[in-house]
Amino acid sequence: MKTFGVLLSFFMALSAGAQTAGPNLNSPSSSATEQKGAKRAPDRDWPKEPGDASVCLWKGDRLAAFSLTIDDNCAPNHPFWIEMGNIFGFRFTWFVITERVGTGGFWGTWDAFRKLHEMGHDIQSHTVSHLHGQYDIETEYRESKRMIEEKIPGHRVRTLAYPGGQHPVKNDAGVAAKYYIGARGTVGMVTPAVNMPYMRTGSQGGGIFTGERSKMETFFDPSHRNYRGWHICLFHLVKEDKQPTIRENLARVKEREADIWVGTFTEVVRYARQRDTAKVRTEERGSTRIVFTLTDELDDQIYDGPLTVKVRLPPSWTNGKAVQGGNPPPCAVIEHEGARYALVDAVPDRGAVTLTPE
Repeated sequence: MKTFGVLLSFFMALSAGAQTAGPNLNSPSSSATEQKGAKRAPDRDWPKEPGDASVCLWKGDRLAAFSLTIDDNCAPNHPFWIEMGNIFGFRFTWFVITERVGTGGFWGTWDAFRKLHEMGHDIQSHTVSHLHGQYDIETEYRESKRMIEEKIPGHRVRTLAYPGGQHPVKNDAGVAAKYYIGARGTVGMVTPAVNMPYMRTGSQGGGIFTGERSKMETFFDPSHRNYRGWHICLFHLVKEDKQPTIRENLARVKEREADIWVGTFTEVVRYARQRDTAKVRTEERGSTRIVFTLTDELDDQIYDGPLTVKVRLPPSWTNGKAVQGGNPPPCAVIEHEGARYALVDAVPDRGAVTLTPE
């Protein structure tokens, strides 16, 4: 697997001496932290025969993905982001410096972060101290995860944002991979959907589908390197005069929600990791029933999210419903060039999925 050479050098510069991890929380091929070349993202797939199925590149078969992340706790902005989430129906990811929670108004309280979690927002790790030198890198990564999970019962911390800047302690993707399934990097690049650098994604500060590197239309242009990519926005404290622009840009995203999957950082990286080892197989196809199985190669205790599977339906079906493990997963029917397809959000390794006409 390869990425642009210059992109690789930027990602590797993030962590002095970073290595591919040994035992970790990642896929069987842990070399995903060290990408070596770029590959064009595929177009939407349209299975040819009734019963044929494929795993979609992004949830809901969207063309691209978007995550909005907030670093350094930034408690004064919590009301603004809550309002934006409620207006547009989006959920955001906070990367929290754990030892600063409760030390002053800017850094927030655990009650505040529990409230964000209860609202559906994502609370993840930005290390214990922001690498200020009193802890080694393993402690920074391990203890921040432990603290968040202790303070927000039932919540699982799966992802990390590497602190940027010059610090006496250096980021290390190999160590991070022992505790996290993905990590947001500090390089201002769009993250590719194919050969994704899970443990060093890109991040772009201060804008939402703006700037020369991340214009929205480039994500829908098959000739552009951003095609079908993942735009990860990074914010710190947002001044009041900048907030109207953020609202306008989130409204633009909402207008294109049919083509852009808006997910938390953790949701998107988990989807990508599962997708990249997933296999779908049609076990039965007929005029009244289609049965398929979906599997992946990952730890089901960690990688337990749904993947969208697209199934071509028989011509006589005008609609469809799905059942997996006795429960109905989300299922939508779409049309393309005169044929109908079911989009089923199925969880790998949870048993066969049965489709029937509704």
